[in-house]
Amino acid sequence: MAIKRIGSVVPGPEDGSINLPISSITVVKGDLLVPSGNVLILATAALGVTTSSLWQAVESATTADTEVKVRIVTLWDLFEVDTTADTATSQILERMILTDEHTINNSSTDVAADEGIFECLAMKGAVGDRKLIGRFIALGQDADVS
Repeated sequence: MAIKRIGSVVPGPEDGSINLPISSITVVKGDLLVPSGNVLILATAALGVTTSSLWQAVESATTADTEVKVRIVTLWDLFEVDTTADTATSQILERMILTDEHTINNSSTDVAADEGIFECLAMKGAVGDRKLIGRFIALGQDADVS
């Protein structure tokens, strides 16, 4: 699993999961999904803070499935994530974009644009196989509104 929820400061009922509709996609446990019309689709790098909601798959699903078990991502959830490059302490407190539904793009440059939805808080692991610890920020808000 490339994006793993490791905790939350706000506990929810049981695991807080719900079955929501999908259409002809393969979902791996831990993948991030977003609403599109009346179904969930896999999240992409184009995902921005104006996204109405972000969901994480609790179970895998195949293209034959019409629903997937998911849990909503909140500002209070912490995640351990895989990255496109080795991590560095200079990335702590920077905003980052998704590479795809299961990887964060840690370019060592703070992404101030709407797509910068992941905030790095710490690193974990050995050199060459480190992961980031962080949270998804400002979901459902429009950063351009003054």
